Amino acid sequence: MASSTFTFGVEYRYTKRLSLFFDASNLSASKYERWNRYPVQRTLFMGGATYAF
Repeated sequence: MASSTFTFGVEYRYTKRLSLFFDASNLSASKYERWNRYPVQRTLFMGGATYAF
């Protein structure tokens, strides 16, 4: 079975060292299995910050 997923990501660099990011995966809320009998989450949102030393 073939399935399509839609992914969106954005990153904002505040300075050379500090950035903020936001990712959204499986926006179509497709129900499928990535590995045998291990279902994928319907929709996943993730955000955070990165800092380089």
